[in-house]
Amino acid sequence: LNVMDQELGAQFSSAARLSMTALLNYVGGAFMFIRRELAGRIKIIQRSWRLAQRLMEAEDAPPRSTTSTAAESPYCAEEDMPKEMEADATNKAAALEKEADDESGSVKSSKQQNLQVPTTFDGMFLFNAAVMGFGESTWMKTVLEHMDAIATNVANTSRLQEECYVLSIHLSKCKDPVNLTEFKAVMLAALRSIVPDEWNMDHEVAWNWLWENVERIISSTIALPRAYEKAVRNFLFSQPEDKMMFLRAQTFKTFFMRCPSGQDFFKQSTTRLYFILDKNYEMTIEMFENPGKVVQDLSALGLRHVGYGVPVELFPPFVGSAVEAVAEVTEDETVRTAFSWGLNLISKILMRVILEGSTIVMKAINLNDEAALRKAIAVAPRQHRATELLNISVGTQSFSPLFWAIESGSLNSARAMIQDLLTIRADREVYYYGCEELFRRHPDIVKRLCTSAPTLLETLLDGFIWRSRRSVHGMRRVNYYIKYLIQDLDGNFSSAMSCFVEHASPTIASHPCCALAADTVWFKFATTYFLLGKLYFLTTLLVFATSQAFLVRHDGQDVPEEVWMIFGCRLLLYMLVLPETLGSIMLKCFVDCGTKNFERVCGVPIPASLNEFNGLLKTMLMWVLLIMFITEPLIWCAQPNDPEMLFRTSCEEVKEIKMAYSILSALGMLLFWALLLDFSVFSTHISAFLLVCGNVIAEVGLFLLAMFFLLLAFSTSISALNHHLVAFDGVPVWMRSLFQIVIGMFPVSNYYLFEEEPAIMAFLAIYIILVFIFLMNLLVAQLNQSYHGMFADMKGVARLRRQSVICSVMASAPNSRWKAVLSSLGFEKRCEFNEGDVGVAGGIQVLEPASAVAVTHDSIKRYGGSTAPTMPWPAEVEPSDVEKERFDRLEKLIIKSMKSHKKQGHGRAASSALGTSSVLSEDSSQGSGHG
Repeated sequence: LNVMDQELGAQFSSAARLSMTALLNYVGGAFMFIRRELAGRIKIIQRSWRLAQRLMEAEDAPPRSTTSTAAESPYCAEEDMPKEMEADATNKAAALEKEADDESGSVKSSKQQNLQVPTTFDGMFLFNAAVMGFGESTWMKTVLEHMDAIATNVANTSRLQEECYVLSIHLSKCKDPVNLTEFKAVMLAALRSIVPDEWNMDHEVAWNWLWENVERIISSTIALPRAYEKAVRNFLFSQPEDKMMFLRAQTFKTFFMRCPSGQDFFKQSTTRLYFILDKNYEMTIEMFENPGKVVQDLSALGLRHVGYGVPVELFPPFVGSAVEAVAEVTEDETVRTAFSWGLNLISKILMRVILEGSTIVMKAINLNDEAALRKAIAVAPRQHRATELLNISVGTQSFSPLFWAIESGSLNSARAMIQDLLTIRADREVYYYGCEELFRRHPDIVKRLCTSAPTLLETLLDGFIWRSRRSVHGMRRVNYYIKYLIQDLDGNFSSAMSCFVEHASPTIASHPCCALAADTVWFKFATTYFLLGKLYFLTTLLVFATSQAFLVRHDGQDVPEEVWMIFGCRLLLYMLVLPETLGSIMLKCFVDCGTKNFERVCGVPIPASLNEFNGLLKTMLMWVLLIMFITEPLIWCAQPNDPEMLFRTSCEEVKEIKMAYSILSALGMLLFWALLLDFSVFSTHISAFLLVCGNVIAEVGLFLLAMFFLLLAFSTSISALNHHLVAFDGVPVWMRSLFQIVIGMFPVSNYYLFEEEPAIMAFLAIYIILVFIFLMNLLVAQLNQSYHGMFADMKGVARLRRQSVICSVMASAPNSRWKAVLSSLGFEKRCEFNEGDVGVAGGIQVLEPASAVAVTHDSIKRYGGSTAPTMPWPAEVEPSDVEKERFDRLEKLIIKSMKSHKKQGHGRAASSALGTSSVLSEDSSQGSGHG
């Protein structure tokens, strides 16, 4: 009143003062009355409901482990729950568990078990409803589903009204008559049974007061949804397209006039804006049809709007604009009211979700600033620090700030979040490390990073490594926390390695974490099953080599014993190996065709399995074996009438095809040995060498192509010359001769024949210069550059190949043996950091040379002071932040000095101008006097 008196002065009359005094006294008295009368009721409702919920959780929760962790610290108890209530709840829960154990241990009849009194609020409510004759009321179950939200938000009038509106839509669809007074009777009976020791007359008054308010809101709105749904549906479906276009355009026109700042958020095309408005119309109809689903969808939509940074102040003017546009199209008051009621309810839910989900972490993510993110998360309790970065829950919907940072492109914030999660922090009692929480919240984090943010993979993997700053005898302890790179949450083989293989980055595959995980699985498990899988192939190779190379005679004489052995080996090849190879190739082709996994070669689509190196070799081997079976000499030379020499390897019938058969046999032998190259996966050095050879073959192919071009060009050119060398007449002869010159097999004596033909000598000299000086040296240079280009990645590519083999082996490996290997790794045991300092579990400790990596500081951040999990960590000051603040202060100082300098300059200019004007005025006055 004094401020108003000073500001208004005489305008603030005595009557105005008396009126304002009365108004303020009324408002203050209302506040005092509500605080005195209703605050106690709200506390009673919240406390009794929380106690009922605690009993339910205590009954359903598994027995707690005695291991001391951060989550089980005594500081984790809710501070707003009185200790005597917490002890009472614990004792009741223990009594209920004991009673349940006694009842389960005794043998009862089915009728006695059906009469067992429930111990949860929901069960007690349904039990009392059945006893009181309301067991068949479906609407009571609907209200019961919303009871938790109503009781929890009793102090939030807006949220309570929202829940009542949604509940009224549900109840409007019930065919049975709704009598909310009956629900109150059953509810109070259930509460009296659940919390008998706490219940008194104050509880009766409080819960009756709550339900009277809920009943008043629902009773006033339960008849509206049916009429509103019909009005909205008929209006939208009866409008022509031109009216709908006018409705859309008018909505945004009015909205932009009311709220110009909204144009900064609605920057999409007009068709996109109209699509958003149509979705709002559809959601309005769906809200009346299926409110439960719409509330879930709105929760998810609101959480996405949290990431967009949309201010909630824009929702009311947008809803008002949409309602005004509808009012301009129709004069039906029911339609206007229905749209206003439905859109306002939708906007309230969205605003509530956005406000609940708009944490300081999300605001920092929208800025994409690492320093802002560190400041935002610094205030979080140490036990919930990881949760703040990984989960935002609104109702039944959850939202991941980390994934939103990745999807929205805020990679600086995402990098800071991953680094914060994977930083080991410690007080005197507990180590805090967010690796477990990260993979429990996001088991597919590796896949998401591989597809959306591959630049963060190295940051993630670096966070799994701890290196000791101390070294003993030149060796340093290193902990690799690679549990979830080897296994998933269910104990199966992790899909992270297959993601790395699909990502196909040699750098990531060579990372120490990936390399150690792959080597651990390979040497402890996959090697055995890889060899077992290749044992059949080794046997096949031995059989093929025995029948085609070891026992083959070229003198034309057949030894019966050897012939029978050759027959047996070839019978195995044609009856077992050939059908198995044919079946496996066809099966893979059918799978590729079913999944449409094709790759185009020269524009022709072929199954992807046939385009792989091994698939191509197996396909060639299948055709070789098939043609060998058709041309098999043992079949063509069989003598049924001669039991002593039933089979022969040579006869008159196979003279013409025996050479072709031997070529096929030699080609099949080469293919078998080429398939044996799979065993190079045992050594990364050998595998890397083979990969280098495979990559430089392309350069050799280009060289051979250029060589063939020169052979063809010069052979045709020299043949066109007029010469007298009869022995070198024709293009084929010159091609053979030029090729012999290249490989050094051309006779020296033939050079003397060319002395009489200077033109031929000139062409040969040019050819030799091009081949030996240009092409050969170019090939050497290309091979050298190609080797250097892939030298840094060849170990990584070799590791990728091994990881690919591991993934294929693990797909068919027995799970029981894998469980035994996991137990031998001991991921449940905590790894020591230094001697006597037991750290966190989930890692493998190795020793590495101290000179391998320079470690100048301890990566564990240790803090003194309070060890309460509810306390935040002490503030951390990064050197980069200090430098940034210094530069900011310097920039502000420079700007301030520049502004002051400009003001001083303007002052001098004004003073000089003032002095000049005074002198001129004096001169003018003197001049006028003389005049």
